[in-house]
Parts: sequence; C-alpha cells; structure tokens
Amino acid sequence: MAEDIDHIENLYLRTVFPMVIGWVLYLFIVIGVGVFNWAVGLLLLVLLGVIVVIMPMVSVAVNGAREFKEKQIQHDFYTNLTDEVLGLSDWVISGRYDDFMDLQTKPIKQIAKLRREDHYFQWWRGFGVQVFFLLAVLTLLIWSGFQFTGSKAQANWVAAFALALFPVIEPFLEISQGASEWPIYQQSIQRVNALSADPVVQKDQAQLNGAFSQLTVDNVTFRYADDDRVILHDLTLQINAGEKLALLGPSGTGKSTLLKLLLGDEHATAGQVTINGQDIATLQDARANLFGVLDQQPYLFDTTVMNNVRLGNLNATDDQVKAAIKAVELEPLINSLPNGYDTQVQESGARFSGGERQRLSLARILLQDAPIIILDEPTVSLDPITEKDLLDTVFNVLKDKTIIWVTHHLAGIDHVDQVRFLENGQFDMQGTLDDLYQHEARFRRLYDLDRGKVTE
Repeated sequence: MAEDIDHIENLYLRTVFPMVIGWVLYLFIVIGVGVFNWAVGLLLLVLLGVIVVIMPMVSVAVNGAREFKEKQIQHDFYTNLTDEVLGLSDWVISGRYDDFMDLQTKPIKQIAKLRREDHYFQWWRGFGVQVFFLLAVLTLLIWSGFQFTGSKAQANWVAAFALALFPVIEPFLEISQGASEWPIYQQSIQRVNALSADPVVQKDQAQLNGAFSQLTVDNVTFRYADDDRVILHDLTLQINAGEKLALLGPSGTGKSTLLKLLLGDEHATAGQVTINGQDIATLQDARANLFGVLDQQPYLFDTTVMNNVRLGNLNATDDQVKAAIKAVELEPLINSLPNGYDTQVQESGARFSGGERQRLSLARILLQDAPIIILDEPTVSLDPITEKDLLDTVFNVLKDKTIIWVTHHLAGIDHVDQVRFLENGQFDMQGTLDDLYQHEARFRRLYDLDRGKVTE
C-alpha cells in the first residue's frame, strides 16, 4: 500500500502536472499565433501536436508492453530463485552448478536488454521532439520574417516570436516522459480503487487481560473472498511469551497472509487467532501496544533523527530516544554528524544506508515496547555482513520479546526457538532447530550448506 501511494504521488508530480502545463502552453502558442495568421497557427498545431499528442501515445504503448514484460520476468525470477535457493544443496550435490547459474543469469540479461531498449527509445524520442520543435521554430522565424519586417520596430518581433518558444521545450519533453510512466502507476491506481469503501464492521473492542503470555493460531483456514483457492489450510501454532519463531517458505505459500491474520488485518475463514485466549479481532484498538513490526522497507520521514525514532513513543524523553539509538549501535554514527540528533533523515531515510535505516526503525520499536515483534524479511536487501550484524543486534536488543520472523533463508536461524516451513498453505516441517537438524534430511542439507558445508 505504501508503494502504491508513492506511485500515485509520482503520477501527479511526474505525469499529470507536466502534461497539463505542456498542453496549456501548446494551446497558448497555437491560439496566439493563429490570431495573427490562421495558416501558421494550423501548421504549429500539427508540428507541436506530434510532440504533445502522438509521441506520448507512442510512449505509453511502447513502455506499457516493455513494463509488462519486465514485471513478468522479475516475478518469475524472484519466485524461481527463492525455490531454487531452498533446494540449493540438491543443485550442488548433483554437480549442476553451471545449470543453476544459467537459470539466474538468463532473466538478468533479459531485464538488462529491456532497459537498454528503453534507453535507446528515450534517446530517439528526445531527438524526435527536438526535430519537430526545430521545425516549429523555423516556421515562426520564416513567418515572422515576412510579417514583421516593415520597419525596424517591427523587426524586433521576429526574434521575440522565435525566442519565446525555447523556454517551453523542457515541458514538452516532460510530456512524453510522464506519459511513458503511466503503465508503472496504472496497477497502483487499480489496487487503490479496488479498496472497499464500505465501513469496517469491528467487533466490540477490549483490552488484553493481563500481560501477554501466549499467541495461538487454532486450526486456521483462509481464502480471500473473491478467490476459491485456499491460501492456508488448518494451521495450528502456539507461541509463548519470549519465544522466537522463524517462518520460512517459498514465495506465494501464505507467509504474508499468515502475518495479516496474526495482526488482525484479515479474518480467518475457519478457526481463530487469539492472544491470551482473546480473539485478535477484539484487540485492534490495543494493537499498537501489542505488536511492533520491522519490515523490508521501514518508512522514515523527512524530519530529524530524534523525531523519527520518537514516533515509537510520542511521550518519550530525549534521553530515552538517545538510549534506544545507543542500544541499536547507532550512537557513534549520530554523534559524528554535524547536526547530531537533529540531522534531517530526508525522504524515506535517503540520508542513511539500508542497514542504518533498519536500525533507526529498530530503535523506534524499542521505544514502542510492544511484547510481540514481527520481522518481515528486514534483511532482504542487505549484504551478508550487514545482514548478520543487524540480526545479531535485533535478537540481542529484543531478547525479552516474542519474535515472529519471516525469512527466505537460514542465515541467523540459530537465534530462534522454533522453525516452521510453510509450503502449499501448510506447515511442511516444524520443530526446534536441533530436532529438525537431527530428523529432517532436507533441513540438515540446507543448514550445512548455509554454513559452507556440503554433505553427501
């Protein structure tokens, strides 16, 4: 949803506004010249019309097809790579390393080719805009040369008409670029428009009875209202206070859906999710006091470090915020900045690296002090060294919390008490790390391979 909102914001900034400005300028120029000479105005209508009408339509058609193809390749690549990594030991043991690498490099090359084609198309489109713009300028020069050379005073109008066009070339270039990005935003608009406008019928709310002691998933089955496919089938799970659970599985197996059920964003088709025996649907008003979430792209706002971290607890003092930042090992970095804790984070945390942004979000969670922490693949975009350091910090500072960690691989798996493999909507393997290593050959191969040990 956050990404969709960003796309819609960019739609207005990069597509709607430039196109409106370009069209207003187009009409102003055509009408303005047409007042003096309708034939020249008609010629400009055609020449500039190619720039503001034909080229944007071509851009939408070409880029739409390319964007659709690229998304298909990326989706298949991500899904296949996840499945293949989970079975990496089988590839290594069978001696098919080259085949494995070929499967990964092929879609990467396809995507690179599509992006090169897009680059070439943009160059030729820009060249075409400038050619037609040049023709429009020459048209004005020739016409004004005949129209305004009766006297020296009138001759000044020749340069005025021609030079008046040059500042508007940039808006004309942006029209085609903005139109070409429309396919990127189209799906976001469709998803937002598909959101139900009906008021949510909420169960009577209550407060949690006592301190958190147990989260239970009791024979839960789930399917979406507009889909007959069963996403989760008869899942049962019990997590006690302080336990750490790792949830693994290929893409599309229901991990994200299970998280939505745990948070109360979705409701089970059958079965129930409870905390201390209370239905999660009755605890939504207390949700911020129960759950902290660290996901793949935690959002940081364009304000100071202090304000971003304080969002975890608006009543926290400056000393408490600084203590949280120190706990996540960012104190030396913040103190080294010229403005210290008053440093502007910039939009989406652009001032900091991926690992640093995650640590700032972790500090926010520490201030929130919720008993249950959900880690939704927070290290997916980090390099292995940064990933290890971040996971060590996360499990150290949250050692007293209950953690539900969704991940695709086994790096850092030693930190957890339970491991569950979710596949085809059911738990395929489950147990403690030691139990799975002793009794599940597939898990043992994956675990050894993750540590650089290949077993026969």
